[in-house]
Amino acid sequence: MKVLVSVSLLWMPVGAAAQARPLVTIGGESGVEFGSIVDAVSMKGRIIVLDKNAPHLRLLNEDGRLLQTAGRGGSGPGEFRIPWSLAVDSTSKTVFVVDPANARVTEYALEDTLGLKRTIATSIRNLRALCVLRGRFFGSTLSTTHLLDELEVRDGRLVSRRPLGKVQSNHPLAAHPLVGWRTGDGPVFCDGAGYVWMTSSLLGDIHRVDVESGSQQSQTIRDFQPILLQSGSGGTLTMSVPASGWYERVSSLLPTSNGVRVVLSLHGRGDSLAGYQAVDISSDLRTHSQRVRTQWRQVALAARGVICVVNDPAPTMAIFGGRECP
Repeated sequence: MKVLVSVSLLWMPVGAAAQARPLVTIGGESGVEFGSIVDAVSMKGRIIVLDKNAPHLRLLNEDGRLLQTAGRGGSGPGEFRIPWSLAVDSTSKTVFVVDPANARVTEYALEDTLGLKRTIATSIRNLRALCVLRGRFFGSTLSTTHLLDELEVRDGRLVSRRPLGKVQSNHPLAAHPLVGWRTGDGPVFCDGAGYVWMTSSLLGDIHRVDVESGSQQSQTIRDFQPILLQSGSGGTLTMSVPASGWYERVSSLLPTSNGVRVVLSLHGRGDSLAGYQAVDISSDLRTHSQRVRTQWRQVALAARGVICVVNDPAPTMAIFGGRECP
């Protein structure tokens, strides 16, 4: 069920006592109705929002005003079945929507509004996330043999040009085929230095792959609390909440001046959500900052500040000053 978000100056605690008020809260009188916010990106003073419960994109300005709704449900040009993730190419001012249920990627040009450029079918079965580096495509394809693929458009289809990276994890069940493909099933992004960063949502692995040399650095996020995995007969795999009652997922992967910020969501029984923690990791993966607990999930940076979202108790997006969500 979709929830109509009311406009209010919401605030959430930072640490023990500090409070922060958003510069903008998006919803309600702005005419934006969110179901469950999956992803958001920012470019040229615009925010593009992907909603799990709505088969279209919403384009907003940084004052929270809805400028455009693009796309609809279906399998025709500019239509989506289950849009999964967003990617941007700031050089060409292009937005990409990964839609694995339709086995394709939809490309939009961003000027004042989004303009449909093309729909690119793909033969890659499990493409879930995409990033663009100097005009080159790199995608997470949930392979059991390699970490990601460099992709190219050939004869009108998006296909693998070459595999990159090794499936690598410190998890005790890493050799299990149903665990191996999860080593790169989380967020992915390309940095300006020629690296693709990837994470495992459930295992807590983080990888940095040099797209030229193919060299790779991998490590488990310090103090990560994974869901409990158990191998059964016939190659089955079961998941359960640990005895502690809590487990973590990687929710966002964002660039910093010297590495990445990983946003972790803390879940309990019934997949209940207790909030988020952010940890900054250096470019060599060796240094982890102290975790900072937040109530909002950071999804992007805008010119005015940081874009943060919550889906409980009501799906809401807000822009806060600075570079961290409260």
